[in-house]
Amino acid sequence: MGRIALIGCRTLALDLERIAAELGLELSSRFFSAVLHDDPSELRRRLQITIDQVSEKGGYDRIVIAYGLCGGGTAGLGARSLPLVLPRVPDCIALLLGSDARYRRQLAACPGTYYLSAGWVESQAERLSKQPDELIENPLVAVDYQYLRSRHGEPEAEAVRDFLESWKRNYRRAVFIDTGAGERPELYESVARVMADRYRWRYEKLTGTRDLFVELLSAERSSDEVLLVPPGHTTRYRAAEQRMEAVLEPAGDTTG
Repeated sequence: MGRIALIGCRTLALDLERIAAELGLELSSRFFSAVLHDDPSELRRRLQITIDQVSEKGGYDRIVIAYGLCGGGTAGLGARSLPLVLPRVPDCIALLLGSDARYRRQLAACPGTYYLSAGWVESQAERLSKQPDELIENPLVAVDYQYLRSRHGEPEAEAVRDFLESWKRNYRRAVFIDTGAGERPELYESVARVMADRYRWRYEKLTGTRDLFVELLSAERSSDEVLLVPPGHTTRYRAAEQRMEAVLEPAGDTTG
């Protein structure tokens, strides 16, 4: 299968590295902060820069992008000399649940759900150890206000902060997705339980699967769940079909 360059969200690091080790894959990983989910254009820019760097460096057979559509952040990515492999899912939750179909069923059943996983908790481990009450009070505290201000200016940063203060109104359920990753399962679940108790949300524990992670890391061709982007092609999200495709055109923000 050759050597894989993996670029992904830090919240998925535990699952991806564990599964790669179990599969005996030769993996070189780079994970970005979950803060980038709040800025799809910056996410796209950072991903493309890293894709270009890996392609120029050589020594790999493919680049795996462990992100969903994520607000359009993965639409418009160009494959250079190496193929790209991406999941055909809206966001990371579908990866943890094992399929886009299962995620859509959960979304239909209870759209106001805040999802947590071992990777989410571990990615916030330092904050949890120093300020557990603040993180549980507002789990989106990881969004860096100074970063937003430097990128977008004071008015927009203030608007985002106001939104974060009112985020609780959007949720009715806290779900811990147990994928078997990590070494502190009691801690991971307790964070979700505390959040549910504090806001009088319903709590649930769902069992995740490794199916989509395995397919993402080992795919040799496109499928309903995974897209392989050949060199010289660019990702395009077709909104009408709700599906990511590979097209032969220059890289850019391609949605349609």
